[in-house]
Amino acid sequence: SYPSRLCVPDAHPGRGPVSGLLSVAKALPSQRLVIVAVDMPHLDRALLQRLANEAPDARCVRFAGCELPLRIDATRETLVALSTIFDREGRARSLRAAEASVDVIELSLSVQEAAQLINCNTPSQWATALGVLT
Repeated sequence: SYPSRLCVPDAHPGRGPVSGLLSVAKALPSQRLVIVAVDMPHLDRALLQRLANEAPDARCVRFAGCELPLRIDATRETLVALSTIFDREGRARSLRAAEASVDVIELSLSVQEAAQLINCNTPSQWATALGVLT
């Protein structure tokens, strides 16, 4: 718990990232959201600002080939699309399917920017990331 921070609980724990995304979008309607995975230690402010600011008319923006981080507008249409995806099973309820349902656009990345998108899900990935950080 972080009393000084807005924390949105997942309304359906264990149902995957679409559940968390839908929970946040419902809690913050009409907001532009930047969603970041907790296991991406190399992200810097400039890259996230680029994600937040480029393609201002798009409902959903991500970097080429990466599901996260993403920017999504929590509009009524977005909530309907996310709810539809959430009701599906298996891969049909994926983050990629959710992004496609709201017409995601992709931003290109430089080699240096792409290096920031290392995802650390395993101890070996974390060890690799630590090597990059030092």
